[in-house]
Amino acid sequence: MKTKKILAGILSAALLCQPAAASVYCAEKTSSKTLAGDVNNDGRFNIADILSLKKWLVGDGELLNKDNADFYEDGQVDIFDLCLMQNELIESLSIPSPLYKSRNLCADYEAAQIDAVKIDEDFILGQTKFSLDFLQHSLKQDGNTLISPYSATRALAMTANGAKGKTLEEMENVLCGGVSIDKLNEYIYSQTNQLTAPSPYDNSALNDANSIWVRPDINIAPDFIGKNVSYFDSQIFTSPMDKSTVNDVNQWVNIQTHEMIPELLNPEQFNDSGLLTMLLVNALAFEGQWADEFGNAVNDKFTAYDGNIQNAEMMSSRENVFLKDDKAKGFVKYYLEDYYFAALLPDEGITVDEYISGLDAESLHSILSNKNYKSVDISMPKFSFDDSRLMKDMLIDMGMPTAFDADYADFTGMTTDNYPMSIDQVLQKTHIEVDEKGTRAAAATVVMMKETGCIEYEEPEVVRLDRPFVFAIVDSRTDIPIFMGTVKTLNK
Repeated sequence: MKTKKILAGILSAALLCQPAAASVYCAEKTSSKTLAGDVNNDGRFNIADILSLKKWLVGDGELLNKDNADFYEDGQVDIFDLCLMQNELIESLSIPSPLYKSRNLCADYEAAQIDAVKIDEDFILGQTKFSLDFLQHSLKQDGNTLISPYSATRALAMTANGAKGKTLEEMENVLCGGVSIDKLNEYIYSQTNQLTAPSPYDNSALNDANSIWVRPDINIAPDFIGKNVSYFDSQIFTSPMDKSTVNDVNQWVNIQTHEMIPELLNPEQFNDSGLLTMLLVNALAFEGQWADEFGNAVNDKFTAYDGNIQNAEMMSSRENVFLKDDKAKGFVKYYLEDYYFAALLPDEGITVDEYISGLDAESLHSILSNKNYKSVDISMPKFSFDDSRLMKDMLIDMGMPTAFDADYADFTGMTTDNYPMSIDQVLQKTHIEVDEKGTRAAAATVVMMKETGCIEYEEPEVVRLDRPFVFAIVDSRTDIPIFMGTVKTLNK
């Protein structure tokens, strides 16, 4: 029993960092139980059971069948059962089942041994440019914006591993300023492993997972599988590309984003005409606790983009990093882990959109990396919102039109038989919550493929985010934005 508890602790610590299996119906085990793992009594063992047990273990929710939840068969239900159930789901995807068509295409692939590379200026500036281009193309005139360049890069880079010719060249230029996909794979692998490694404070503030869903008749190329398994730790599943796929992908995204994005795909809008061939998905969850928490928020006012005065719960603190350029000032507030929150307030008379339009990759990176270590009294509102966008038009405008062109797209590296495919659409959904304790943010991006053809004492500066501002969640080691956005209104 002592051994079991030790193992449970180890598995529990690793649980958020390992990829969860997609929803899958498993063949029933030989057992006296109705169906081992079926904790919600719906006749099947899938991710819904993992979510139900997770909620029950933290005192939230009902466990309909405790016998089935005792996966370890020791007479009690605890974290160890949860860990074993998750591992079972992952392994079961390679077992043929009459109840479900999915199988794990990477079951027979062991990830290649990859050596980490140094995150250099080429990657930093290339990703900063992509982040800024993405934000500039996503701004909304009458609302808030939240994007995840990190999530989009991963979904699109997995896709680029199957691209060739002009299609690949354009994708490389857009994603990282012309860095080759092979080099980009190495950069992404190194950055991901650095960011998702357990910190001294917790497991990791960032949970990053990838999956690829392929129609059963598509003969996916071993090299394409190998690269995405090795560099992106991707799970690869066959799926019929009908509305059942929507449910499976949404369940996978829900668990990987810590239930912040319960629905990525909408069943009513999903194209089940038979033309969709593949979905390449990245899911991202960030949960960062402030290194120094704010005190209690106080009632105050925020002037929205349209001049309206809104009620705000304003949080205040004194920080030690001041940001400034010739058109804005701001601050950095650190999380416990290796991340920080950066905010920039444009000068009076300059709108957020005007300020962002005047930035380039070099100037943004200079603002974030050339930190002015001096006291700054800050005030910022609590805020939370969701955002979403279809990315096809903006990616075409950013310089990769060929990937969407049914006549000229070349993704023949995805298959063994040069199957003609193009990108149909790229969708990203995001969520953020900022309060006294810290920040929770999530993103999910899906690429849909179709057939086609550092202080001397000084008087502190003052920054009050009481009107529209720009913000970012940034990797402190590279100063590359993970999330970027604007707050123009506090009304949801």
